[in-house]
Amino acid sequence: MTLRELSKRTGYSVSVLSRALNPTPDASCNVSASTRQKIRRLAHELGFRPNRLASCVRRGKAPSFGVFLPTYSGSLISDAVFGISRAAAERCLSLNFYFGEGGDYRSFLKRMIDNGHLGVITGSLAIRGGDSSAARLQERYMDEGGKIVFFNEHPNPLPKEREPQSYSVLSYDDHAGGKMAAAYLHAQHCQNLLLVTLGSAPCYLERQAGFEEFCLENKLAYKIMEGWGANDHRRKLLPDFFEELLNFLRQQSGGTTGIFVPSDYMLLDIMMHLSTAGIQIGRQVLPVGYNFSDFMRRISGWPFATIQQDFVKEGHLAITLLEELIDGKSGKQVRLQPELRRCNPAEDS
Repeated sequence: MTLRELSKRTGYSVSVLSRALNPTPDASCNVSASTRQKIRRLAHELGFRPNRLASCVRRGKAPSFGVFLPTYSGSLISDAVFGISRAAAERCLSLNFYFGEGGDYRSFLKRMIDNGHLGVITGSLAIRGGDSSAARLQERYMDEGGKIVFFNEHPNPLPKEREPQSYSVLSYDDHAGGKMAAAYLHAQHCQNLLLVTLGSAPCYLERQAGFEEFCLENKLAYKIMEGWGANDHRRKLLPDFFEELLNFLRQQSGGTTGIFVPSDYMLLDIMMHLSTAGIQIGRQVLPVGYNFSDFMRRISGWPFATIQQDFVKEGHLAITLLEELIDGKSGKQVRLQPELRRCNPAEDS
């Protein structure tokens, strides 16, 4: 639908519609706030979408979005790409995908600045906290009119305040996920609770904090067992971990031990070792993981649960938030709530 067609449908002149729908009206705009709000509501109801290509030509911007994600082979990143690309296709938006780590992110930002891209989606552990060079490039990009959606990432440090705010933060509530895991194990009448810690990454610390908060609020005893060291980036469980775990389980007088492992990758490793050692999963131990990774959907026979983060949904929402920023709306923080998924429950087997 063109502005001329919208004019015929609404009764407003093309010039009034143009001024009212401009996301960044100048001081000479004489359309009242109430009229702008009414026109934008009508345009939305009639399915009108602004001609971003023409707008970009006038402003000297590239009519596409940049997407930067880490070089991580897990299914979550694939889900994010599916969600982002599907939402962009629905809106006829062009995307440029980039994958890499810290140094690659700085190169990506320089390219976005040089080419004048409208906005970027970036994050999900792609940015290392305290990267001052990347932070300066982010500020420069937003100073020049660029918009950023931090995807499953909390920028450190936070960008400076602008009016309207030039960035949004979109993430899942890991603290709520940890509480959800503890609540589930408590509801399953687990007599013993065990929390496996996995280093110092913010997402793991939030999940751990949520688990502990629920236990403290409900006066539940629990044991903490270190899976790997705070500065260990190998993502492999400590050499003595399985011996310690088996000793702990064999010392329990009875009942089921609920185990929360805030990563499906580590949970799978643990379940394989427990099964090999003769521990009955679902009876002696009830495990809960995190992320509902693709490979976990293919496990049969072992009852377990996992906290799901729907990255397809999050990717779709990231495009919506970026589009809102480009349309002149102020940025915001959005925290999505995870869901608990039960896999192979004992009563269904």
